Amino acid sequence: MERYTEEILRRALYPQARLTRPFLPAEAFAADRDFVACAGRLTRRRDFPGEAVEFHDAPGNRRFWRRHAKCRVSVKRVQRLFDLVWP
Repeated sequence: MERYTEEILRRALYPQARLTRPFLPAEAFAADRDFVACAGRLTRRRDFPGEAVEFHDAPGNRRFWRRHAKCRVSVKRVQRLFDLVWP
């Protein structure tokens, strides 16, 4: 599961987050890892929007660098990847 999470995280990060990720502590992307892991465990496609709302409303996402500088994953990118694996 860890390799899956890291691969999806790598693919779904905004470009500026990809650049800053090596310089930030691992816990800076904890909310992103949780979101990606939860999306990976879903068994129904219709549950994805609920996970996206929880991620968006997570307390750690209220900081400037997460919300406005977009140093986080893109929900749209995660959804596109999610849709690729669902028939």
